[in-house]
Amino acid sequence: MNRMLIKALTVGLCGALLGCGLVENVTLEAFGLQVVPTPAQEGDLVSFDFRLTVAASGPVSLSALIDGEEYSTQTAPSLFAGEFSWEIGDAADLIARFDLGDHTAQVRVRDPEGHTARTEQVTFTLVVPAP
Repeated sequence: MNRMLIKALTVGLCGALLGCGLVENVTLEAFGLQVVPTPAQEGDLVSFDFRLTVAASGPVSLSALIDGEEYSTQTAPSLFAGEFSWEIGDAADLIARFDLGDHTAQVRVRDPEGHTARTEQVTFTLVVPAP
């Protein structure tokens, strides 16, 4: 079965479960955020790794927040439970935008009805490569 069909079935099943009352409450949980690697330097691919649990009426939007500013967005399926690894980008791009030093990271999750969840804020460091 191809991925698009699996995704369509997953989204449809979740919508049916919520619509029929089989899933009574929306569940959004995001926790255990780790920024990998830290410290990060030019050439490193930075990712946000965290636990995500979703039971919603449709796909949810994820926002990567760095120093409280939305840096990147993507969607996640309406039914999901497990480890989520999100490649945020090259450390050089982060350094160009946020400068060197310590920064805060957080992930915000929002469902189609406006319910939100956030990971805890964690600190990560952007550094100059060692000579």
